Amino acid sequence: QMPRFNRTMWLRLEEFVRSVAEKESAAVKRDNTASNEEKEVETWVISGPLWLPSSISKTPLGEDGFRYSYAGIGKPPSLVSVPTHFFKVVVVVSKTYKMKRAGNGEGVDMDDMVMKKFAAFVLPNTEQEVPKFQLANYIVRLTDLEAVTGLEIFPAILGSYASDIHRE
Repeated sequence: QMPRFNRTMWLRLEEFVRSVAEKESAAVKRDNTASNEEKEVETWVISGPLWLPSSISKTPLGEDGFRYSYAGIGKPPSLVSVPTHFFKVVVVVSKTYKMKRAGNGEGVDMDDMVMKKFAAFVLPNTEQEVPKFQLANYIVRLTDLEAVTGLEIFPAILGSYASDIHRE
C-alpha cells in the first residue's frame, strides 16, 4: 500500500469496520432476551488487492478495450505488481442457535445465520490527497467486485453462483 493511502483512506475504513463490529457486539450484549439460546454477533471481513484498468482505449482491432497500467517493484524476473486499488467487504451476522453436539464438537448451521449489515468498498491505492474523503463514495455492488476479483465472497451467507446454478 502507498504510505499516504495506508495512513488516511485505508485507516479510516479500518476504523469504521472496528466501530461497526464494536457497536453490533455491544447491542447484542445489552439484549437480555436470549433465554436458554446462545446469541452471538460476528463481523467477518475480507480484504484484498485489485489491479483495475486505468483507461479505456482501442484494441489493435479497433474495438473498445481497457488499458492496464500499474507500478512494479524489484527487478525482473522478481517483480511485485503494486495494486491500483484495494477492496474490503464487511458482513455482520447474527447467530441465534441452540448449542448442539455434532460428533466431535459443537456447531451451527449456516441457515441459522442472519445477515445484519453488509458493505463492500473499493479504494484507490494512491499517494494523492483525497479532499473531503467520504467512505460512502467508495461503496460498490458485490456482483461488480466479484466480477473483477473472480471470487465468490462469503457465498454461504451472501449467496453463491454455484448454488444458483445447481439449484433444482
